[in-house]
Amino acid sequence: MKRKSKFGLKDMGKAWKDKEVLDKVVPIVPHFSIDPEKTALLVMDMNYVCAHRDYGIGLKFPTIGLRPDYFYDRIDDTVIPNIQKLLSRFRDSGLNVMFTVMGTEKKDLSDLPDTWRRTYPRIGYDKSFPGNKEFEIREEVKPLSGEPVLMKRTSGAFVSTDIGQRLQDWGTETLIITGVETDCCVYNTAIEANDRGYQAIVVEDATTTLTRTGHKLFLEAYGAIFFFNVRSADQVVDEVQAGLRQPAETPVLAPETR
Repeated sequence: MKRKSKFGLKDMGKAWKDKEVLDKVVPIVPHFSIDPEKTALLVMDMNYVCAHRDYGIGLKFPTIGLRPDYFYDRIDDTVIPNIQKLLSRFRDSGLNVMFTVMGTEKKDLSDLPDTWRRTYPRIGYDKSFPGNKEFEIREEVKPLSGEPVLMKRTSGAFVSTDIGQRLQDWGTETLIITGVETDCCVYNTAIEANDRGYQAIVVEDATTTLTRTGHKLFLEAYGAIFFFNVRSADQVVDEVQAGLRQPAETPVLAPETR
């Protein structure tokens, strides 16, 4: 049987050409407005095992065959400052914030789906359990006391955490998604949110993945057409601020009876 050829640089060129075609497509997903009181900010997988070059997948880049520069430079120079900006706006306004981390509670990985049980050791995620540095969220964007941190054992957050129940309890309609990686956990979670009726907005400059092409393709060529909105951190901050300035509706009082 003829062996299937591997995806290579020539295929990247074709994928980018497809993106140029898709760029001309009118998005199916509508533009979502932000009502701050019904909006939550999600910071995904900014724990050390996922988001620091000295841990987890960062140590596996030579094996994978990718240069770490784009991914980790973008995390340090772009993603973290923009997540900080969003956190400040949401916290100062008393709005809802939550975090996810990739990890496991059992050193034998028996709490993971079988597929991830085989994958975790290959990317260093088997070291991410409570009490280890790999499990901790990076200091620059760490949660404050009382902000939920959900352990995620799958790429999509809705499958292996109680995020859906928490959003429901908060009365959330719009979910602002940040973190890593764009074409894996961020993308899958945004689609899961859309499938459950939430307005998902992915913050382009507060997310990243292993390659620039993967980041652009999954956000602009597919996600923004079919599943979610894409905004910058500044756009989200401005829209939240504008929403907070909207005067509350004055309740209509029943006429007095004499």
